[in-house]
Amino acid sequence: MQVAKLAPLNLNRWGGVIDALAGAFEDIRLGKADSFGITFLDTNYTPNPYLQASLGTQGNLIVELVSNEYLTTKLTRWQESQLRLLGFRMPDRANPNHNRVVHHNEQPTYTARHLLDSARTVFEIKDDAWFTFGLSGYAIALAESSAFWHNITDESRLCLPGVNESVTREGLNHSV
Repeated sequence: MQVAKLAPLNLNRWGGVIDALAGAFEDIRLGKADSFGITFLDTNYTPNPYLQASLGTQGNLIVELVSNEYLTTKLTRWQESQLRLLGFRMPDRANPNHNRVVHHNEQPTYTARHLLDSARTVFEIKDDAWFTFGLSGYAIALAESSAFWHNITDESRLCLPGVNESVTREGLNHSV
């Protein structure tokens, strides 16, 4: 049996992102948001790779990871085989991205970590990567993995060195 080789995950850097993704999953399941997306910057791919999710049938989430349909810099066969080993279906006419159904009983933190591990492994995303995170109904936050703090049930806050920003349903507030 083949097993995917995941990139080691630095929880000091990515723990807040895992919490944010888990919170986004819960918000979608509870009907507080329709969808979310995270786009990873500073990669060797054009356009930047993304992960997105929306509510499917029976309370399950449909999670998508960008495919060669949209990438100018193509995934290799090895990368696509890793996605299959990680539980993603290959793109097809119905869904042009790699996709995975996340059962409504799956624990959100486990799901978030698995999906983040998958994206980081396949796209070789480094620990100091920057990304955008967006949840329908919220503004898009730009953050570095080591500086991200998030509590989606209250408001989304972004803390960067020397900058105090908060993202709420009303918009982005910025002060130095």
